[in-house]
Parts: sequence; C-alpha cells; structure tokens
Amino acid sequence: DGQIVWVQPCKALRNGEVGIFICDGEGYVKVYRTQAPGPDDKEAFTDSNGTLHLQPVLVSYNQSYAPKVISPNMKFEIIGRVLS
Repeated sequence: DGQIVWVQPCKALRNGEVGIFICDGEGYVKVYRTQAPGPDDKEAFTDSNGTLHLQPVLVSYNQSYAPKVISPNMKFEIIGRVLS
C-alpha cells in the first residue's frame, strides 16, 4: 500500500517487537507476540529435551484483523525488526 519501513535483518525477535514476516508465502508487518501452545500444538512445540517453547502470534495494530497464530504446519520466517 505504499508504506516504507526501515528493517534490521534478524532471525529472532523479542515479545512486543514489530517485525517483517513471511508466513506461507505471504508477507506481514506485525507485532510479534508469543503464547503457550494449545493442546493440539503442544507436542510440536516441545523439543527433544522436553522443553516446551512458546508459539508465535502475529498481532496487527488494526484491530479489524484477528491475531495470526502460527501453527507448526505453517512455513514461517522472521525477516527482520522494524526500526522506529
């Protein structure tokens, strides 16, 4: 839509940072959040040591859009951090 943002390339974000993401081939600029995975996703977010990892959720500033919960079967990549 013509907006321009400055991005610092990175592969990880902290909870609450705004980032650029690719999810199933679609690009997003959203706030990165995490949550405990639901019962259906719990096994996919547990590593071989038994550590449960948090599930990514992409949140829009526009409340007309529901948060996008990243499921294990999605192709998900963090591209970078949006600089303010």
